[in-house]
Amino acid sequence: MKILTKPYDEEGDGMRKCLMAVISSAALALSASEGFPLVENGQARAAIVTPAAPVPVVQYAVDELKNHIQLMTGCELPVVTEDKLPGGFDKFIYLGNTRAARQWNIDVDKLPINSTVRKVTDDAVYLFGLDGDGAPPLNDSTPMGTLFAVYDFLNSQFGVKWLWPGDSGTYVPHEKTIFSGPPREIMKRQQLMHSRMRDGSGLGDYSKVMSKEEFDRAKLERQTWLRRHQFACGTSFQYGHAFEHYWKRFGKTHPEYFALRSDGKREPNSPKRPKLVQLCVSNPDLHKQIIEDWVNNVQSYKGPFINGAENDKTAADEHCFCEKCLAWDPPSKRMPVHEYQEAEKKEEMPDILSDRYARFWLALQREGAKHRDNPIVLGYAYSDYSAPPIATKLNENIIVAIVPRMNYPLEPEVRGLMTDQWDGWRAVGARLYLRPNYFLTGYTLPYIFARQFGEDYKHAYANGMIGTDFDSLTGMFGTQGPNLYMVARLNDNPELSVDEVLADFYSGFGKAAPKVKEYFELWENATNGYTREFARQNPGGGWNYMGFSGNVLYSMELVAKAEAILSDAMRLSQDSPDDVARVRFLEKGLKHTRLTLEAMNAFDAFKKKRSDREAKRKFLEARDKLNGYRNEIRNDQVINVVIPQRLEQWMGWNIR
Repeated sequence: MKILTKPYDEEGDGMRKCLMAVISSAALALSASEGFPLVENGQARAAIVTPAAPVPVVQYAVDELKNHIQLMTGCELPVVTEDKLPGGFDKFIYLGNTRAARQWNIDVDKLPINSTVRKVTDDAVYLFGLDGDGAPPLNDSTPMGTLFAVYDFLNSQFGVKWLWPGDSGTYVPHEKTIFSGPPREIMKRQQLMHSRMRDGSGLGDYSKVMSKEEFDRAKLERQTWLRRHQFACGTSFQYGHAFEHYWKRFGKTHPEYFALRSDGKREPNSPKRPKLVQLCVSNPDLHKQIIEDWVNNVQSYKGPFINGAENDKTAADEHCFCEKCLAWDPPSKRMPVHEYQEAEKKEEMPDILSDRYARFWLALQREGAKHRDNPIVLGYAYSDYSAPPIATKLNENIIVAIVPRMNYPLEPEVRGLMTDQWDGWRAVGARLYLRPNYFLTGYTLPYIFARQFGEDYKHAYANGMIGTDFDSLTGMFGTQGPNLYMVARLNDNPELSVDEVLADFYSGFGKAAPKVKEYFELWENATNGYTREFARQNPGGGWNYMGFSGNVLYSMELVAKAEAILSDAMRLSQDSPDDVARVRFLEKGLKHTRLTLEAMNAFDAFKKKRSDREAKRKFLEARDKLNGYRNEIRNDQVINVVIPQRLEQWMGWNIR
């Protein structure tokens, strides 16, 4: 190669022009591989096109696409209807069931609910799917294929991600030029018939901590986040415990519908909570009543399925002791040791009642078939009927909600609890969906179990899972972010590995990613200290056991280490305002954790000597300080300030 000594001499200038031509050709080749520009140097090069009369789903999808592109590029793409294409543009993004999309001979009406189509040509992007008449994001039941196609496009083409609700949790790359992607056709079928995280805000009274406007805005942000991760109830599994009103309806007229208790009575175990009454599930007259309710659509939860989900219960011995129900149980029905974490002695292990409930569902199915073809029965694998049946086979028209009787973390010797339960129910022939209470367990603290949960979720998905129903989205995004991102990300892309999901979450913090990873791994390691032995020594209260023992599991020294890690993360973030905002979000969560643990420690000191006025004063002061900080961050989605009210009432904090 000749060395140029004069940059602009005749020969040198020719060499320079040749080099620039090579660079330009490379740039053109790169652009071609990325498709055509949607925005170039901050200027719109494409318009968004909708049908002439777009349904609300498409209108919302337009707003989401346009707003995210504007966040990325600073450019607002024009939006037009198909019958009014603008001059000056020859590149388009078609959203919804447009005439232009129909030229590809894809029958939108025959697409599975919430499945998506993305087709990219040399001059257009088509994003569409089956759309209903409902309006997202609050409506999670209407088909929304076009909206989900937009989210897939934003994520896979541009790297947009939604770490938590609100502006700071929305990660977008900042680029002045973005491309359509190369010509392709991608059809994505939603594998889950139903995916849902229940909003847990009903666990408290919002009016005590925020205005109605603030509450509605916070809920809207959470529901927006869920839609962005493609949670949707295409086929509703929202049935719940089926017979909570039966005692009121039939307690006097048909006491034989209800469980014969061990004391010989047929009535609720708790008169103040009649909705917890248990049933005599072998009674054929009860079966006829349930089917009559189904046929006449007077079930507590409306829908096409026969709801066979037994009521909740308060004690293990509340089931029916009549001779026929007992005869429905197999001779050997003791729950194996590994299935029951809390058992210290063999005689404390509960019976497996799964066979009687499996036979109950089959009886409902037979009775229902007298009225309609191929009836589907929904039931719960819950409480002392969570283990798989021993002697009863089911079929695909029995859908069972798996409600694991364990919570994370799990020690190595019981690590397979959830997957064994899942595989056992699948082996008896039922279709399954996941209906756990995992996300209720952590109080407001950094109780991190993302890895174990993700591994078990992927196992269920790979082994026939048809839906999910998580109780509940408590919204502790500033302290439990990896848990919530894991369930959200696997919902929209279950093919990702657990490591890929975690790496995706941490990458949203830019240069601070290694420190944020270190921060949450610190909390994960501490959370793994919640063993069966720890639980025996530190009993909790229902599913809120961290509200009773979190200050034992997490020390103030641990908080100090976490503060130092986030301080380093903030230092690494200084050249990116977006990253600073995200690290600051975690700092708010950590401050809330410190104040919570201080209040818990003060309350424990007060409990030891309730007559000590100084101990009471210190607790009230710590509680008021915590509540004051919650008031400061009530609109930030760091924690859901509505929920702790109920939890702390259970904990005994409502003293004056």
